Amino acid sequence: MESAPLTVAHLVALLPRALVPHVPSEPGAAVLDAVHISELADPTAYLHGGELLLTTGLALPLTGAGCGAYVRRLVGARVSALGLGLGPVHVAVPRVLERACARLGLPLLVVPAEVPFQTVTRTFWSSVGAQQERSLHAAIDVHQRLVSAAASDEPASAVLAVLADAVGGWATLTDPSGRPLVTQPPERETDAAGLAEEVRRLRPAGARSAATFPVGREVASLHPVVGNGEILAYLGTVSPVSMSRQLRGLLLSSLALLGSDAAHRQETVRATRALTAGVAHLVRAGHVRAAVDLAHALGVSAPPPRVRVLVAVGPTGDVALESLAAALEPAGAPWWGMVTGTVATGLLHATHDWVDDESRDAALTPHAQECAIGVGPLLRLGDVSRVHGAVDDWCRALPLRGVHVWRPDVTPLVSQAWADEVIGALTGEGAELVPLVAAYLRHRGRWEAVAHATGLHRNSVRARIVRAEGLLGGSLADPDVAARVWLALRATGLDSAT
Repeated sequence: MESAPLTVAHLVALLPRALVPHVPSEPGAAVLDAVHISELADPTAYLHGGELLLTTGLALPLTGAGCGAYVRRLVGARVSALGLGLGPVHVAVPRVLERACARLGLPLLVVPAEVPFQTVTRTFWSSVGAQQERSLHAAIDVHQRLVSAAASDEPASAVLAVLADAVGGWATLTDPSGRPLVTQPPERETDAAGLAEEVRRLRPAGARSAATFPVGREVASLHPVVGNGEILAYLGTVSPVSMSRQLRGLLLSSLALLGSDAAHRQETVRATRALTAGVAHLVRAGHVRAAVDLAHALGVSAPPPRVRVLVAVGPTGDVALESLAAALEPAGAPWWGMVTGTVATGLLHATHDWVDDESRDAALTPHAQECAIGVGPLLRLGDVSRVHGAVDDWCRALPLRGVHVWRPDVTPLVSQAWADEVIGALTGEGAELVPLVAAYLRHRGRWEAVAHATGLHRNSVRARIVRAEGLLGGSLADPDVAARVWLALRATGLDSAT
């Protein structure tokens, strides 16, 4: 977006017959900010630096010492080049001036006698005007692209792509903890992860803050993205050079657009969470059919037959819920969350469960700094209401932070009420069948072993198991049914009944 600065070499290229390099023989790359004409012996009071100073040499000292002092003053004033117009005073370049410029490193150009100084000044300012016009059109174009990006289906990614192209580097949007959400170009995501430490350093400074720091040979900038009065994300850019004024303006526009998009997304997420919370409360209360019907009516995902129970305990319920959300939502996992006091409960879709302990801990640990996160068991949806009391008791006993996992070898997450409901019919109408069912489950359905343990004939075992399954409402060959019945028997102390 930025035009290249006009240099001595550029102006010489525009006026090859009007500006002839003398010392050195090739035009320099010094930047030109203005063209100034002066016949004063000491024009430095009227110079700001970066000028091409044109003179006919009317007041030029003709001694080596005097000419050296003249050139030294120009160098001290940061003049980019000296142009000597031949004709009125000098027909050739004085040797003392040539030697002084060569010794002190000031580029010396010659303006032939037939070329008026106005040719040089007009060409310079015309070039500056054209350059500014190009910069203006480029700025308008990039801002139009930015607006179009903000109106696209993926505004954050599109805005970052425009910004990265404009700065000639890459741009990333991170969450408030510094985890990259979107990076453009995408192959720089690994580099973007390196900004997390800088985000953590900047975060205590609040919304009115920014940071600039080196990243290798490049320059990085970091700014908070603010929406609804709070920091919703951080915008990082990395470019070969520091940002110009125009690029800083583009950055501010990007921050405003990203803040608006982040605020909109936040409101959408909160609205969705409010809807799914109603679904989760119905599941917790045992109204599974009503929960599924409500989800369909509200247009949100309905919970599946099996879920992973997660709990978080924090200083407030909202903090606990945000911790669960930060861990689950980036992966796109469907979940249903609710808050009760300082405890947040999440029901995670079983098909999105973690493949191993390492991936689970990597997902949860970064978000368990302000609260404790407990990973409960996989349950049938209908069993959630029966174990929620035990879940609450378990999670309230967790340490203040970190990730904690329920293990099968500790007290299971079942309550007496749940156990009574699961095997109530069996312990009522079929109390005499309890020892047989316990033996059947203990021996994993091996008929010979069950018959030997109970002293019954195999055919009698089969007949009585069929009757027990009728009372239980499911086949004991079904692992889910068998597991629920076994846990219920253990919880009531009937697993070793004889």
